[in-house]
Amino acid sequence: MAEAIALPPLQAILDLHRQSIERFGGSHGLRDSGAVEAALARAEQLLAYGGPDVGIHAVAAAVGYSLAKIRHPFVDGNNRVAWFTMFVILRLNGFYLDAREVDATAVVLGVADGSVDEISLVTFLQANSWRVRA
Repeated sequence: MAEAIALPPLQAILDLHRQSIERFGGSHGLRDSGAVEAALARAEQLLAYGGPDVGIHAVAAAVGYSLAKIRHPFVDGNNRVAWFTMFVILRLNGFYLDAREVDATAVVLGVADGSVDEISLVTFLQANSWRVRA
């Protein structure tokens, strides 16, 4: 049986957003908490019905893609919170995401504008992360 994949709670994502706005600027505000819940639900659906080969990178990408491209739950900072949430999901599950800032920015903006699809995001996460614990 595969190891369970941990996801951050809703409040953790809301906190990531608040912290990113405080640090990097932008407007505070949540348009729809249900949209954040829906992003987490995409990951849960993938885990439940995606088959035995669904990995952590696909799960992180599902949430990040949903936040940056599909849902836009926040007034501002959706792309940043998507990146930070993917980082946290990977870290919770024993992986470290380490990409150059220019590459991270390009991939998240690409997701937002539609030039990077979800499969390409998975590939990017796989290429830029490694396991830090067994």
